[in-house]
Parts: sequence; C-alpha cells; structure tokens
Amino acid sequence: MPIYDYRCEDCGHRFDRFFRTLEEESRQNIACPRCGSFRLRKLLSVFGMGRTASQACSSGPSKSG
Repeated sequence: MPIYDYRCEDCGHRFDRFFRTLEEESRQNIACPRCGSFRLRKLLSVFGMGRTASQACSSGPSKSG
C-alpha cells in the first residue's frame, strides 16, 4: 500500500496521498488540495518499518567499549 509525497509546482504545497495499489495511483488525476493544480512533482519519501521506538532502540548494535 504505497503512500506518495507530492509538491505542487504552482503553489509549493506539499502533501501525501495513499493508494491501495500501484495501479490505482496510475489511474488517478491527482490535484493539489490547496490550489487545484495538476502540475505536481512526486517526491522521494521515507517509509516506516512497523516497529516501536523501544524495539528499534533495543535491536541496534551495542556501543559498549
């Protein structure tokens, strides 16, 4: 289930959009929610790993000296 980040080329507004499938994204005409422009740039975005902060901290390498 991809989530894409976009930036409007006209007003500079940044927003994200969730799609159930990759095919759904290709079929949609996505417009800026602020100004309605279709001139959008897809941005690189980070993704979540599905772990809690305590799990992420406890599974990293130890820094004992």
